[in-house]
Amino acid sequence: MKKNIRYVVYVVSFLLILSVCLLALGEIFRPRVTSDPSMIRDEVDARILTTPENTTDILLMGNSEMLAHVSPVTLWEEEGIASLNLGSVGQFFYLVKGYLKLAMETQSPRLVILDMDALFLWEVRGENYMIHRVADFFPILRNHDRWKEPYRDKLLLTDAEKKKAGKDKDRIEKTRKLKGYYYSTENCPAADFDYMQPVSDGEPVISWNRLAFQDIVAFCKKKNVPLLLVSTPSIKNWNDAKHETVQILADENNLPYLDLNLYVDELQINWETDSRDGGDHLNDKGTQKVSRFLAGYLKEHYDLPDRRGDKHYAETYEEAAAYYHELVGQKAAGVTG
Repeated sequence: MKKNIRYVVYVVSFLLILSVCLLALGEIFRPRVTSDPSMIRDEVDARILTTPENTTDILLMGNSEMLAHVSPVTLWEEEGIASLNLGSVGQFFYLVKGYLKLAMETQSPRLVILDMDALFLWEVRGENYMIHRVADFFPILRNHDRWKEPYRDKLLLTDAEKKKAGKDKDRIEKTRKLKGYYYSTENCPAADFDYMQPVSDGEPVISWNRLAFQDIVAFCKKKNVPLLLVSTPSIKNWNDAKHETVQILADENNLPYLDLNLYVDELQINWETDSRDGGDHLNDKGTQKVSRFLAGYLKEHYDLPDRRGDKHYAETYEEAAAYYHELVGQKAAGVTG
């Protein structure tokens, strides 16, 4: 009996010590601002950490659809809406909660907008979902490889890898300066057809995505921050079956849902000129249309202040706007880079 008790004490003591060590390491390895933001391992972390405190009323979350389809500069210039786009390529839903937690350490958003395209990604693995849920308590599991950041370029072995890393670094930095919007003027037309034809059944969703979605909903409720679900225009990635599934989830959770695929005519999206990759993502022409429409929708449905008269907000957004118009001017002048 005494031997069993001693064994239990040893196990509990080991787990307590391990937990303390993991918590301490989590604090040591947590993302921090550096003199070179591009050296921060995660580009979304970099956007969060380099955004001045309390200058964000809306956090825009999602995968490449959000990254490419909503411009915070346009929301600012249209209605004075202070937003930060935290979209990223392949942003699975199980990543969103972690980004929201980090962002809310320095920001007090009035609204979170979640693009629903990632709900239908089938590459999600259960172990990745579980690791990120455990990482809510032990952040070291998410940030364990941050020691590589100062050596990232040196670890690249070939000239081709270094060249690619340089291009990626430029792209990431450009996106960061635009407050998370991926700017592209490339044009690859898409065949225009009625891709939102009504269907009788919804699109299936794998269980890990559904669980991760409910985690996001619960977190926003805990923080008392409203959540708006959106779907941005995409011929390749969207259809009525997906719309029906998201609408059911929205109704079950008493959440508003704005499907911009139903407003393509009102948005005046031209798939001959407004897509950069054959109907998957919009280029800047299409994004400006979506962003202007969204700005008006947000102003009408939410109590969002116009921050353009507030110097605390204006400096960072005017800087982003100046950079955006510089890029537009370079394009008009035929300058590349």
